[in-house]
Amino acid sequence: MTIDVPLISALTALAAVLISPVISVYVTNRQIRASIVSANRQKWIDGLRDQLADLIADIRVIGLHRKIDLLENEEYDTRLQRLLLAEIKVNLLLNPNEADHKALTRTIREVIEKIFSGDEIAKRRATNELLPEIVHQTQAILKREWERVKASK
Repeated sequence: MTIDVPLISALTALAAVLISPVISVYVTNRQIRASIVSANRQKWIDGLRDQLADLIADIRVIGLHRKIDLLENEEYDTRLQRLLLAEIKVNLLLNPNEADHKALTRTIREVIEKIFSGDEIAKRRATNELLPEIVHQTQAILKREWERVKASK
């Protein structure tokens, strides 16, 4: 049996011509998908950070005032509405299947309940102890998500 070198060369060239574009399309599609996921994850990180910043600022203003009459009624109502809206938005941005996301949701709810409990000691604890906990939990979540963004680039 003789080896037909021209035939083998032609078949190898044909295979290269057919397989190379398929591999290129596959790699390109994966890169595009990774880029889209990365951009969307970054947008999610930015949105979560903004909502939590608003929520924390409103908790701090409402919680640090020992009596409602220190804030004008209109400002108090506006802050209250913004706080509750920010809580809802944060909850919608978080994944209920991840433990640290659930813990953050519970801490936010606990702070809000303490602020509206009427108990001044509970309000102080909420603003002095639990707000830093919200910041810490948020930083851990954002750090992990940022690592995912970097890994997908």
